[in-house]
Amino acid sequence: MNKLRIYHKKRGEFTLILLHGYGANGKDLMSFESYVPENVALAFPEGPYDLDQFYMDAKAWFSIDLETLSFDEEQYARSADALLEVVDGLEPSKTIIAGFSQGAMMSLAVALKSPKPFLGVGLFSTTPVTLEGLKPSATRFFQSHGLYDDLLSYDKAEVLFNALIAAGWKGEFVSFPGGHEMPGEVLLKFKEFIHACISG
Repeated sequence: MNKLRIYHKKRGEFTLILLHGYGANGKDLMSFESYVPENVALAFPEGPYDLDQFYMDAKAWFSIDLETLSFDEEQYARSADALLEVVDGLEPSKTIIAGFSQGAMMSLAVALKSPKPFLGVGLFSTTPVTLEGLKPSATRFFQSHGLYDDLLSYDKAEVLFNALIAAGWKGEFVSFPGGHEMPGEVLLKFKEFIHACISG
């Protein structure tokens, strides 16, 4: 496991942590900057596991068997702990953590492990790793999923959303007529979510 590399952009009263998906890297979500208010700092941690069999600089938060979607539970736990260390110096009540696909799995894992609730959690095109240990929380969350996602099931995304709502989380689910992606209309909705979080 490599030490986490973190790319930063600008300073601000609030912080948005963005976690990339499987096979991407810490620079993958930097285009988010145009959707973020001026008073929100950006942090882009990079997965600690190399996927050089894909291409140079491809990273992962944990290994996945792409045919069975089984995963390395030890790597998953290690990455969650490493990310908790990253957010340890931040104030969770002023921090939104979000991610795409595998990055969203890690965002939720960190939110569940954190002793204090985050200001918000963003879950783009993801699926539940496990619903065990889903503790009650008043945390706000934003979830999106493509109706025709052929990688991660739309139905399982709905299961995750309903489980979070049942646990007391405050969320919205945005579906869109697409696949495993983050289209512009979803990012505009997420921008509204960020504004709602920081304005109270």
